[in-house]
Order: sequence, then C-alpha cells, then structure tokens
Amino acid sequence: MLQAYMRSAYNRVRGVSGLRNQCRRHGQDYGPCSCGMGKMPRLIEPVLLYLLSDGQVHHGYELIDMARREALTDSEIDAGGVYRVLRRLEEAGCAESRWQPGEGGPRKRLYLITETGRRHLADWSTVIARCGQSMVEFARRCHLLKSDQAASEDRQTPKASVDALTER
Repeated sequence: MLQAYMRSAYNRVRGVSGLRNQCRRHGQDYGPCSCGMGKMPRLIEPVLLYLLSDGQVHHGYELIDMARREALTDSEIDAGGVYRVLRRLEEAGCAESRWQPGEGGPRKRLYLITETGRRHLADWSTVIARCGQSMVEFARRCHLLKSDQAASEDRQTPKASVDALTER
C-alpha cells in the first residue's frame, strides 16, 4: 500500500497523471502548488503554536479550521496530523490541554500554549525567517536560470539549427 501511495505521489510530481504542476484540489487556474510535491508536516507545529499564542483556549476542530487558513503550504492539513502535533507539543511542554464537558455532545479537549511554547514559537520564527530568505534566493536563481535558458533558445538562429542537424 505504501509503495502504491509513493508511486502515486511520484507520478503526480512527474506529471504522469496529466496534471503537471497542478492538483485536483486547486485546479488548473491556480498554477503550480506544493500539494503533489510532498507534505511538510513540520510546518504544522509553528502554525499551531502561533494560533495558540493569542492567549485563548481552542479545541481541536477549531485549530484545524484556523490552521488551514494560516497554512504555510498548499498541501492539505489533515486532522490526524494536527492532533499528532498537538500531542507532541503537550509532551514537550509547549502546550497544555484539558477536557471541557460537552453541552449535549461529546467532551472537547481544549488547548493552550505554555511559556515554553512561546519560546519555541520564537525559535520557529527565526528558523522560518532564515528558510524564507533561502527559499526566496533559491526561487530567484531558478527564475534567472529559466530566463537564461529562454534567452539562449531565442538567440539560436534557424541556420544554426540546420547546421546542428546536418552535423549528425
């Protein structure tokens, strides 16, 4: 099953499905997105810490909805991933939770950030800023490479193309 999933993810990235640089979630007009390029689950952690840093308590489903709006990736944020990260944050002392009795429904677990969590969010801020600068620089270099390739193709004259074919 894992091999089938990996093959499917590889095929989406490689464009075998016919949707090169597109995904079914965002559609053709959205342009390139990171959905088929692999998930970035570690980036859920700083988003959750940020959402919890408002000083209020939040239940899991509320955090999931808010995290989807604040996402640092195009990839779908699944509920299971959010709950796993919340549990890890609790184990690390970055968040605390308590149960709230349900009003006519099931109990809800409420989450809040700790002082350790605030410090960890500050660390994430530094890391993301540094990675962001690196990503911008990398994107700039890729754009320049793409521009250089296009300029090189434009400079090739029809005679040079014919000469290249006759040399074979």
